[in-house]
Amino acid sequence: MKKNLELIIILVSFLFSESKAQSNDSFTKDDSWKFAAGVTLYSNTDYSGGYIDLTHRPLEFNLRYKISNNHVLRMGLPLVIKENLWGSISYPPNYDEQNSLEDYYKLMLSEDAREYFQMVGNNYSMYGITLGYDYNYSFTPAFSAFAGVDLAYYYSLRRLNFYGITYLKPIDNSSKILMMEYVQENDYFYKYAINPIAGIRYQYQKLLIEVSLGCSFYNLKYTVNKKFNKFNPGENNNTEYSEELNQPFLGIQQQFVSQLSLYYTL
Repeated sequence: MKKNLELIIILVSFLFSESKAQSNDSFTKDDSWKFAAGVTLYSNTDYSGGYIDLTHRPLEFNLRYKISNNHVLRMGLPLVIKENLWGSISYPPNYDEQNSLEDYYKLMLSEDAREYFQMVGNNYSMYGITLGYDYNYSFTPAFSAFAGVDLAYYYSLRRLNFYGITYLKPIDNSSKILMMEYVQENDYFYKYAINPIAGIRYQYQKLLIEVSLGCSFYNLKYTVNKKFNKFNPGENNNTEYSEELNQPFLGIQQQFVSQLSLYYTL
């Protein structure tokens, strides 16, 4: 966090010095741009309340519309389509749903059943929208500061497929498997947030750089749905069932947020 703040401070200082170099005696607070579209280059926003690793950032599209020189409408659209998370690569021997659990049981007997847990798939998808407003104040034709607020909604879906094995390991190294199961798990996350923010904008020809800091106040709800397919070799039977956990809203939480975005202006 300290390094991120230092980088932002350095960037702010650089942009301010550059904007002073571009200013002149005939400076007027004119409308230098009306519409800006771009992407987020850096953000520490937590879209799922910590349940998904922050190293997996969504692609976030941003739009800005300047009603007048002082009033700007804001929109953000983060999006991820089935990005792999840690553990999603299968290492043989693995259960890939192409064979029955009974056939896989025979395979595990021949492989000495050293593994008791194997991730088959682990990915997530998400989409969201932020709508907001900020008051923009121009210091030079290129440099301005702003303060405002965003309202945000994010929806995330994490899918996990894995199998587990319960077995005995006698001294002679032969394995006796007691139970095998294959589990499909879907985790649904719903996040609502309000984000007061402040920042700066720097325009160079058609490009616009935007840096902002703020505090996100959010509420999170999630639902977990699991489907089980269990095979008991001793009884030679399969059991399939499902269960669902509905977690109520967790109460208001907060996070310090920072963002760096790049736009093309019209």
